[in-house]
Amino acid sequence: MASALVRRGEERRLYYIGWNQAVGVPFRNSIGLAVQQAPDSDYIRHSDGPVLDRGPNDPYFLASHDVFVEGASWHIWYLSGLDWLPGDPPGSTYNLRYAVSADGIDWLSQGTVAVDFAHPNEIAIARPCVMKDGDLWRMWYCYRGTNFNYRLGYAESHDAVQWTRQDKLAGIATSESGWDSDMICYPHVFDHDANRYMLYNGNGYGQSGIGLAVLE
Repeated sequence: MASALVRRGEERRLYYIGWNQAVGVPFRNSIGLAVQQAPDSDYIRHSDGPVLDRGPNDPYFLASHDVFVEGASWHIWYLSGLDWLPGDPPGSTYNLRYAVSADGIDWLSQGTVAVDFAHPNEIAIARPCVMKDGDLWRMWYCYRGTNFNYRLGYAESHDAVQWTRQDKLAGIATSESGWDSDMICYPHVFDHDANRYMLYNGNGYGQSGIGLAVLE
């Protein structure tokens, strides 16, 4: 599942989520990399294995992520599984963590938590989307709990590592009725022609459609 596309000159790097079957739990995810060397050429896997996978600091799985290059530093914010919840099949709980790299391939991952739980009964934070405005880093994401479906959240940072949640400033909430009245999730924020836009999924993780919102 494609998650982040980074352009470096003629080269494009596609960071994606790889899925594996598991025993005892439904799946095991990791983060892979495919590279396009020139326009219109194929994306070629960087390696047979992932560039970020389970380890002492991320023992369960890694999934949705965003990658941002600034100078000589490559930043990644990613979903890290925290535990499996009882059920048939088992559910999962996860937050967002941070790692840094000098080349976008070998990542220094120390289990640094970027965005952690803040709401009662919250169990999952997913799909970070990061932008930088001047010296301020902005992140949009989605979060859900045992008693509520995904909502969109927002956080700010001055160093890309430590983030302060300000979910009331996410800029969008569920509608009173219709296709995105029960759930909004998986945001992607981008600028185009002096406007800032957000793509997001509606009810049923996008089963009911994909929305486009414009910042006023």
